[in-house]
Amino acid sequence: MKTIIFCATALTMTGATMAAGSDWTALDREVEALSSSLAPQGGGVAIGGYIDLLYTNTSDTDTSQFGGNNARVGFSAENSGYGVTIGTQWAGGGGAITDAYVTTELGGMNTTAGFFKAPAGASGGRAERDGFFQDRSAIGSNFAGRDSGIMLGGGSGNLNWAVAIQNGDDLGASDDYQTTVHVDFAVMGGGSSVEGCYGAADGMGFVIGASMVDDDGSADSSTVIDASLTSGTFSFSAEFADMGGSTTGAGASAGATQTATGDSPMAVTGTYAIGDDWEIGIRFQDLDTAGGDEDLDIVANHYISGHDVKYTIGFSMPDNDAGTGSDTITIGLQVGF
Repeated sequence: MKTIIFCATALTMTGATMAAGSDWTALDREVEALSSSLAPQGGGVAIGGYIDLLYTNTSDTDTSQFGGNNARVGFSAENSGYGVTIGTQWAGGGGAITDAYVTTELGGMNTTAGFFKAPAGASGGRAERDGFFQDRSAIGSNFAGRDSGIMLGGGSGNLNWAVAIQNGDDLGASDDYQTTVHVDFAVMGGGSSVEGCYGAADGMGFVIGASMVDDDGSADSSTVIDASLTSGTFSFSAEFADMGGSTTGAGASAGATQTATGDSPMAVTGTYAIGDDWEIGIRFQDLDTAGGDEDLDIVANHYISGHDVKYTIGFSMPDNDAGTGSDTITIGLQVGF
């Protein structure tokens, strides 16, 4: 019953899950949020990145620490109609290549090939630097991983679509592929790649989206449905997943508190802008686990230069049937370029 009710709610709500009017391959995928001022003029390489600093205090264990630091740097260039993007991340003292792909137009479709993020859901597809909360939703964390493969995408009017075929979890003996299909539709206005209302498109936006992930060799297919509303002063969004078992790999932010979910997790989010540089928001998640795990997050962001430079303070209040949830206060600073 919860599944039916929530699906109906999601399809009648508002906002911008994927940036309507531009296909999935034009969205950020972490490293494509490069500053326009750094874009190469007549050739060359564009570079952008950010560092995210965190301090956390957990009440029940009286534990305080600096940590969860996350840093990303991305490089993008174009030659003869072919674009190349390389993304790197340093977290916990280690470095890794997060993105390495080529883009071009093929038969009127945008084509991506290499190591990239699958087009599965709004929270998983959004760049961490453009998030309002200090980590993705639990659903987003399960659909934010990268893999090698090829993706085709396009759009017509307010409808956008993308299909990706990637290696999946069973690379080896059986060698079945993972297929991801995404479609979103702008019911009203345009969409936005940011979470919340600060920096979203002007006017009212209402976008609904659906994604399906099927890894033939490892699990049943999973489905994600999301919808959100954006305006100049507030935003509202919701997401629901039918977790058949297929994911695109754990892609949680540094310091994320929840990644694993049950069969039918859901999340509802609302934010409100105060003046020109403050935004407050709340997110409730029901992870649908056997232990009754839920999570309530309350966050306030102070924007110095949009999402490139911002302070954030958040309260995470997890709960479960056993009453063992531990509240956490997080203070963060993000500086990007």
